[in-house]
Amino acid sequence: MELPVSAVVFLFFSYHLCGAEDRKHNAVLTVSNGGNDGIWGKPEFCPTGYANGFQMKFCRDVNEAYRKDFTLKGIRLHCTDGKTVESKSGKLGEWVAVQKCPQGNMVSFSLTIELPQPLVPHAVSNLEVLCSGGAKVKKDIFERMEEGKMSKRCPRGFICGIQTRVANENQMLGKVELRDVKMFCCD
Repeated sequence: MELPVSAVVFLFFSYHLCGAEDRKHNAVLTVSNGGNDGIWGKPEFCPTGYANGFQMKFCRDVNEAYRKDFTLKGIRLHCTDGKTVESKSGKLGEWVAVQKCPQGNMVSFSLTIELPQPLVPHAVSNLEVLCSGGAKVKKDIFERMEEGKMSKRCPRGFICGIQTRVANENQMLGKVELRDVKMFCCD
């Protein structure tokens, strides 16, 4: 039995366009200090591997004396299959150096937030991950920050996906800031 050409084309595009975002996960990791304003981006998953590193995107705020020097605009996961994935992030900014687990893959994470200031909304300023080999990895950039508690650990497997919440305060000027993060575990 032969399939019609249109059915073959449909199956091909369905498989290739939906594959990574439909990856089965066994747990969603969250933290208690994430913000509750903003918009969640689409969850993104390593196509076949797991996250063993990450990268953060920062943008310097030069016109706001009452703010920190940098704002976190996004997070990318680096996967064992060589791919990188990211959820919603701001357009402006620069990706800093990749932080990698010295051994194993990512199994838990925590967020650092900016200490409250007048007229300044909640904002994520750093990410720390726990690796299956036992190491904690983060990039120290800021002072005056409040570190949060680690999320629960993946019950099975490793972190394989990410979803970020950003506030679109002023999209035209690039004033998009990271507010919260979810990570997903896969077998």
